[in-house]
Amino acid sequence: MPCASTRSAGVECRGPQYELTTFGCVSSVADVAAIRTPVGHSTHQVLIVDDDDDARETLAVLLRAHGFEVASAWSAEDALRHFREGFRPCIAILDLRMPGVDGWGLYDRMSEDPDLARVPVIIVSGYFVEMARAAQRSACHFLLKPADPAAVVAAVEQHCALAGEQQSAR
Repeated sequence: MPCASTRSAGVECRGPQYELTTFGCVSSVADVAAIRTPVGHSTHQVLIVDDDDDARETLAVLLRAHGFEVASAWSAEDALRHFREGFRPCIAILDLRMPGVDGWGLYDRMSEDPDLARVPVIIVSGYFVEMARAAQRSACHFLLKPADPAAVVAAVEQHCALAGEQQSAR
């Protein structure tokens, strides 16, 4: 079944890059993995925070298929546990609407901690109105759910490459 994909030009907001992307369908895990060939990011780690098991696992399968190490968290509290245990990903992908502490609450907690404030954040939300809020808070990317898998991989690659450059400069 063909999938309809639409993509607008990037919207620049105070430095971070924003893309509005939507993706019509992914019919199987094989479709997700076939979007691009893995490029071998074995040292790059990603944290996915989403209360929706299917959304979280789909992103995890996609990113693992592209060579990223992925940790998943089902809530903001679970993500904070990963951080307390010393996990420092190249980038965190946050859903906004979650029970308990929502994605913005997690973003705020990360921003308050000097060590976690260095972790770039991709906001993935089904609510278009959150794009302006993401721009105000200087999130790195905003992707509208359901996010185009190629846009997710490109955003993660971009920020993991930057993290790698910063690590080698130290």
